[in-house]
Amino acid sequence: MTAGSRMVFSHARDRGFARLSEPLGRVHPRLKVPVWSVLFTATWVVIFGLVFLGSDVALNAILSASVCFLQVSYLIPSEPPSQSLRLAHCADVLTQSAPC
Repeated sequence: MTAGSRMVFSHARDRGFARLSEPLGRVHPRLKVPVWSVLFTATWVVIFGLVFLGSDVALNAILSASVCFLQVSYLIPSEPPSQSLRLAHCADVLTQSAPC
């Protein structure tokens, strides 16, 4: 849960959660811990634990769908490619370095 809450904190700090980024991206001034990220992660752990207690088939369906959606998310670009990322500028180098 520590690693999960730290990932939530860093993602929120980078404004990855829209409206939730502000509370999840804060560190408690006295405890020096991202308290809201820990509570957010603990809530999801409890929810998935209750689903598992209710039905292991339902948990397997949720986890399988999560893996599928994660794989599909790699197909969606986060932003359009910039001029520096286009391979058309490097076409000559790529064709000359390719094995024959």
